[in-house]
Amino acid sequence: MKNILKKAPFEVVRLVDEDFEINLAEEKRPTQRGFIIATDPLTNERWMKILKGNLMVFKDGDIVYSK
Repeated sequence: MKNILKKAPFEVVRLVDEDFEINLAEEKRPTQRGFIIATDPLTNERWMKILKGNLMVFKDGDIVYSK
């Protein structure tokens, strides 16, 4: 599993295996933030690996627990 934090300033995001992009600045307020979690990276950005067996708890766009 992999994750990536998305927060302002938002940029245009393009999916690696699709001809699709989205401008997050047009879709999200500057105060919004959160993580995207996927089995494989969805974009060419730097994704963080989640180790097998690791537990992560998210709240209001932040990681509040990780082990």
